[in-house]
Amino acid sequence: MNIDKKLGPLSLRIWGLILNFIANFVALYGAAQFFKGNTGPGLMILGIIITIACILILAIPQK
Repeated sequence: MNIDKKLGPLSLRIWGLILNFIANFVALYGAAQFFKGNTGPGLMILGIIITIACILILAIPQK
């Protein structure tokens, strides 16, 4: 998979970083809501899973 390929104005690697920032926010927001007792851990877990997937995909070195 070539993650340095252009997709619109940015490369896939940059889009992945943007997705990672959003997933980090979702994980932190889910954690805050979970510890306040407003929701279950689902939102936090979803953010963590997406963050880990982004890190694993974006860690592929450039060829």
